[in-house]
Amino acid sequence: MPSQRTRCYSYLRASTTTVRSTSGISQSSSERLALPRKRIQALQALRALAFLMVFVSHCSFIKGVSGGALLDYAGAAGVSIFLVLTGFLWYVNGHDRSLPIGGKGSFERVLSKARRFYPLHLATLLAALPFLALFVIKGGSVLTAFVELAFNVTLLQSWVPVKEIYFSLNGVSWYLSTYLFLALVAPYVVTAVGRSRWLETPLSAVMACVVLFAAECMWSLLAFAVPASHWLVYVFPPARVFELIAGAVVGRLYVEHHNEPVFCKISLGGGVLAAMVEIVLIWYTTFLPEGTHTFFLSAAWLIPSCLLVCSFAVLEESPIGALFRLTPVITFGGLGLELFMVHQLVIRYWTALDLSVLLPALVSFVCCLALSVVAALAAKRVLPSIASSKKAPAA
Repeated sequence: MPSQRTRCYSYLRASTTTVRSTSGISQSSSERLALPRKRIQALQALRALAFLMVFVSHCSFIKGVSGGALLDYAGAAGVSIFLVLTGFLWYVNGHDRSLPIGGKGSFERVLSKARRFYPLHLATLLAALPFLALFVIKGGSVLTAFVELAFNVTLLQSWVPVKEIYFSLNGVSWYLSTYLFLALVAPYVVTAVGRSRWLETPLSAVMACVVLFAAECMWSLLAFAVPASHWLVYVFPPARVFELIAGAVVGRLYVEHHNEPVFCKISLGGGVLAAMVEIVLIWYTTFLPEGTHTFFLSAAWLIPSCLLVCSFAVLEESPIGALFRLTPVITFGGLGLELFMVHQLVIRYWTALDLSVLLPALVSFVCCLALSVVAALAAKRVLPSIASSKKAPAA
């Protein structure tokens, strides 16, 4: 027997006429009303999972066959999930309103995004300064240290094809540098995806993701012979637009079909398949030489990331969705950015103090994760108040 909510959607669909949204998608007013305006809480569970994948990839004290971290490429899979999820949310939240394109509007949009995380970036940058000072004390170039600091402060490090710069200080901050570029191009992507007539059916959306996967594979293949291949595939901001577009395509698919039972079932099945594929690929990459396979830096994870994002989104209304909306899961997922920014510093300090040598790897893993959560909670509690006081107008 259909639920009251389903009957309500059916009535709305039958009693409304077709309109055109600001992004150019032809849809009924009922379909726009049917899209939940609340947060899709189940996505917090996916965000938490993506962070854990990144975290374990940085646990260098858990050695793999190649000498690096055991699950080194799990981090690349986690980053891909973050990027696809970003494109998905930007489309879902912005497809039915005008987004600033070009000029002052785009600059203000990027600036507003930067204001949200810059206090956190600055705090983690300061926490990483002792490592930079140690570099100079041990004979490193003062000029090199200054250049690294300058690119980090200005969040331009992901544009420099030098590992010592784009991974300098708090190494994960390269993501923020790339994120700002994606925020700049996002209005163009959301508008183009929303207006495209080629994406009006689920099959065409799936084919679009396959084409993006093929294009990213080609990019990885062409970059393989380049000396800075790791940067060109993994860090270079335009290279991550593939995931942004794929996320927006999945976002349109979700917006237009999230109330259809068949779509939900296929999405959930696709999520299970994607999880299995990622487990197999992550296990397989543990036997590969470190840093030599550009395919596993981004392209390999695009399709599984799309399936996982779509699957977790539809989980919101499924019978098992309550498991992904538990308070601890939502809290952990809500700390995603803070955890992402502090965890590598925690691991570096833990390793620098030789605690990873004195204690078993599992104990070090648990301790570093716990300390990262504590640091992230502290940052979440303190830094927003600092940011808000800076933005307060003068009397």
